[in-house]
Amino acid sequence: MQALVLMIAMGVTARAADLCPAAKDALSGSVPSLMSWSSQASAVGKRHCVSSGVRNLTEAAALVQWPDAGIAMAAVRDRVDMAVCCFSHESAQSGTLQFGANAREVKVTTHRELMKPDALDVDEHEYPDRIEDDARHRTISIRGTLWADGAPLVVDIALECSASRFADQFAYEFRVVTRGDDAVIEWDLLRQLEARASANVQPVQHGNTWVFLSRERPAEALATVELRTKKGTVAGRFQFDGFGVAKR
Repeated sequence: MQALVLMIAMGVTARAADLCPAAKDALSGSVPSLMSWSSQASAVGKRHCVSSGVRNLTEAAALVQWPDAGIAMAAVRDRVDMAVCCFSHESAQSGTLQFGANAREVKVTTHRELMKPDALDVDEHEYPDRIEDDARHRTISIRGTLWADGAPLVVDIALECSASRFADQFAYEFRVVTRGDDAVIEWDLLRQLEARASANVQPVQHGNTWVFLSRERPAEALATVELRTKKGTVAGRFQFDGFGVAKR
């Protein structure tokens, strides 16, 4: 167990600013005096990294809902960006985001994962070793200035999750690194694993890594991360595909 934890903890967590390399395909738009948006895709080897962001051009904080980009809800004071890496396939898809107290709908095009079941690099039910090229893992970054409890909340968060075969068991890894204000981070899939098994917790710079060993098979699952103030107010809610225990 110790060898596994040390091996994983040696990995480098990318800052939110440099998770996705220079874009190979970038899209953007704006509503004058209200907001601007952008969405891009970048190549990372044979895979793809996607990132999207919204800038608030008004003088007050504004509620943003952009589910296609993984931003389920965010009270944005200045700007919020979310990036996810990496996918085998991605595409630009038309949709809308909602902005402001009146939930004004703005037409946008979002780069996001494209599922091609007949062309996956790895079988849906296989979980190779963490060091393999086709290992099942996600890296997520969330950056920006949100608003809650009458004050700005600066966030610069990097998250990682993976599920892999380890001997005759499965290893689940979660990592949280934060360099912004002292936001409270609630990650539902991490809490669910903590309720089922004991974790080996390893400190990393600006955060922690949790490693669980279990005989229960993993499965891809929708992850929800909430960013809260110390008073418990939710400033943002973000979603992405992660890994949890498969339902029986």
